[in-house]
Amino acid sequence: TKGMILANYLCLADKISPKKSYNNLTVYLDTPIIVGLLGFSGKTKLQHLNEFLELLKANNINIVIFDKTFNEVEGLLTAWKIDLKNKNFKRFNTKTLELLRMEGYDEIRLETEIKLLKNKIESLGLKIEYGFNLNKNFTCDESGFESFLSNFFSNQKNLSHDVICISRVYNQREG
Repeated sequence: TKGMILANYLCLADKISPKKSYNNLTVYLDTPIIVGLLGFSGKTKLQHLNEFLELLKANNINIVIFDKTFNEVEGLLTAWKIDLKNKNFKRFNTKTLELLRMEGYDEIRLETEIKLLKNKIESLGLKIEYGFNLNKNFTCDESGFESFLSNFFSNQKNLSHDVICISRVYNQREG
C-alpha cells in the first residue's frame, strides 16, 4: 500500500508537468523497514520492501537512515542475541522467534549479523547519516512532543528514538 501511495505521488501528483528527477527528495527509513529489509520479517515482507526500495532507486530518490535508527536496529539484534543465549523466549514476538528458529539463527549467527550490519545496510544502497547538524532556529520541544505522544502509547513504549528522528526531520524541513 505504501509503495502504491508513493508511486501515485511520484507519477500522478503533478498531472500538468511530469517530474523527471527526484534526486532532491530524501526518504528516511525507520527500524521496522530496515528489520524487514534484513529478512527478519519474513520472505513476503522482504519481497515487498525490496520492490519499494527498487522504486525509490529507480526514481533517483536519496534513501537514508539516521544513525539513531542504525543504533536501534543494532540494539534489537543484540537483545535477540542475548535472549537466545539466555533462553529468555518470553520477550520475543512469537512470529519473530519462529522465524529465527526456522532460519537457524542462534546467538553466534546473530553476532555475525551485528558485525556485518553496516555493510549489509550500505549494500542495499542506503546511506547512514551520522551526526546531525542542528539548525537552532528550527528546534522543536522534544520533551513536550514526547509527553504528547505518550498519551497514545503504553507506558512501556520507549519513544525517544521516534521523537529524535521526527525532531530531526522537523529541523531539516525548517519547521
